[in-house]
Amino acid sequence: MRPVSDQARSLATHEVLRPEERSRLFRHLQGQMELAKKKGHWRARRDAVFCLLLLSTGIRVGAACDLRTGDVQVQRGKREVRVRRAKGGKSRTVRLPDEMRAALYEYLATMPGAGADDALFPGTLAKPVPMSRTTGWRRWKKTLAAVGLDMEGRGCHSARHGLGLAMWKERGDLRLVAAQLGHSDLRSTMIYTAPLPEDVEAALDATWPRKRKG
Repeated sequence: MRPVSDQARSLATHEVLRPEERSRLFRHLQGQMELAKKKGHWRARRDAVFCLLLLSTGIRVGAACDLRTGDVQVQRGKREVRVRRAKGGKSRTVRLPDEMRAALYEYLATMPGAGADDALFPGTLAKPVPMSRTTGWRRWKKTLAAVGLDMEGRGCHSARHGLGLAMWKERGDLRLVAAQLGHSDLRSTMIYTAPLPEDVEAALDATWPRKRKG
């Protein structure tokens, strides 16, 4: 197995969302989704669901914008979305956390009469064509800024990096991370699970001999 390059390792460290940052984003987005639901603001709800999907699944922004309502399977115990054109031009299935499944189920109920080929995240309800990748990117950056997490170079891919790291910390199994992110080569997955500086420092501190009590 070839080593991961220093460039790739530093890229992951620069872009990744830390676990505590992901928690802040989840709380904010869930709050925004509930507020939009209460006030009947469809566009705000769309934006919250869109950003939650990026955060919770690792799907790329272009693939998320391209989703159609028929690509979402959230009924009868199912919880997955079909990405029509993943990286490399292939289609693949992406699993959903159960809370995300519920959010999409409720979101679809706000789109009465939508056909299977209509955009899941349209620009407007009146014109069911996909919002652009640029619009999706701006919605994500606006969300980051709302909780003080925006910075230069931290785009939509930070959600993908953050999920990879969170799954790795939770289970320590590269195969699980690779399955969710759609990697056929574990070397690609290793980039997403590169240790953060604070993890290295904590491990280093643990090697310092402790004084005996008493």
